[in-house]
Amino acid sequence: MRKTVRKICCILTAFTLLGLTACTDLTVGGGFSSGNQIANGTTGGSSDGNATLTPLPEIPEAPEEENIVLPETLDFTPREVTSQYGYRYFAGLQDGEKFCRFYIDLYNACCGLSTEKDVLPIKQTVQDKDKNQYEVELYIVKTLAYGKYGLTDNEAVAVWKTFRAEYPEFYWIDNEVTYDNQVNYTLNLQIFEEYATGARRAAIKTALEAKANGCLDYLSENMTATEMALTIYDYVITSLQYAYKDDGETPEDAIWAHNVVGMAESGEGVCETYAKSFEYLCSLIGIDSLTVGGKAEQTGVKNIPEDAEKAAAYGHAWNVVKIDGVWYNVDATWGDQSTLYREWFGKGATEFATTHVADTSTDLSSIWQYPLPTLSEKTLSPVRMSESDGEEKMYGCIDYAFADITNEQGEYTITLHPDTSVTEDRETKIYLSKVSFETGVLPKAALIKFVGDYENLRPLDMHTENAVTLWSDIRLQDIAWTCPSIDKNGYAITGNSRSSYNKIKCVNF
Repeated sequence: MRKTVRKICCILTAFTLLGLTACTDLTVGGGFSSGNQIANGTTGGSSDGNATLTPLPEIPEAPEEENIVLPETLDFTPREVTSQYGYRYFAGLQDGEKFCRFYIDLYNACCGLSTEKDVLPIKQTVQDKDKNQYEVELYIVKTLAYGKYGLTDNEAVAVWKTFRAEYPEFYWIDNEVTYDNQVNYTLNLQIFEEYATGARRAAIKTALEAKANGCLDYLSENMTATEMALTIYDYVITSLQYAYKDDGETPEDAIWAHNVVGMAESGEGVCETYAKSFEYLCSLIGIDSLTVGGKAEQTGVKNIPEDAEKAAAYGHAWNVVKIDGVWYNVDATWGDQSTLYREWFGKGATEFATTHVADTSTDLSSIWQYPLPTLSEKTLSPVRMSESDGEEKMYGCIDYAFADITNEQGEYTITLHPDTSVTEDRETKIYLSKVSFETGVLPKAALIKFVGDYENLRPLDMHTENAVTLWSDIRLQDIAWTCPSIDKNGYAITGNSRSSYNKIKCVNF
């Protein structure tokens, strides 16, 4: 039913940097609307560097606790710059104002591109890094001056790359950028030829909004932040197939397979489509998520080059997502296998780093990626818990569920590997990965029962008050004790990890 590739090889699009030998003020083929624009770096349209600068928008303080209010309908207006992680990073630099102003210029230019107008090609003579000159046709949305802010070439490109990564809805931004570093110190914001016509972008807008509204149908206001993020993860995975060329082996390199258009129109894409779709859908309901570029280990994939040092040098994209104030790793591409792998939702930082290495840069350049937020060492393994057959609530892991057990006489049921509304509706099989908890002392309760609606998975009743001997056929791949000892009133739970079927019992010290 789902994919069978173990870990899919993902190829990131390349960034080609060209320096313009000459660049005049270029006329944009498309029209601009001013509805979404915010204050730019100058007043009165002047760019001579002597104009009075308007104040930068203030960055609102983040709430102490995350409170996601699910909208009744989705607002597809591009997010404000102050909500973006990269913008906030630039604002925190000692000379951050120059970065922020150019970021805002990019935002205004993108928001101003109307779907009613076409962007026409302009012939330009360009020079590459080897000083070879040749003529090309560029589809330029707008030419933006970065020199007036005191930015270097590399700094301007770093802002451009950061902006491009943070707004997946601007899928049309070309992955090539040209700039004039000899006369005018300007950068061309370019659009892919495939998306140059307004009619094409209008059709994509309709398809993308329909796909996003389809995701909203699976969300409800009574969900926790964990359940909302997991539902989006499941939705992206069940909505996409990994995109190959006609040979069925080579990853697709067409533009649509590297952005949200793949999800919106064909239901196919490579890792960038998975990551950008997850980020975009999260952003629409107020969940912070970033697309991360880097390299990832690949095992069991097709067409690994013989000259590769090892199967760990492939460009890849994934996400980090903030849930209840904590950042976690997410790799929806790797989650999309023959069954839905939940183990790539919220993988702990150290364990995740054994297979994924994010791009970093000691200088601002084409390989720039801002420092990522501190990621949790804890691995999420979502469960549902209810008391005495009451309303269920999803938690990120058993530890978080345990923290909510407050009734010492209560009987609690914890469901392992819970379905979301997506997997229930689409009858998607979930791989039974390891579920663990780390707390050293069990909460007080009359009964804690672990259940799972899967073949050969019998309930484990944990009578924590009287600590009677307990037996279960639950395997340690389904529930594992990750502490040396877990005790309640002097009794410990132990398991024999060397047995294929593990007997779990309480024993007296």
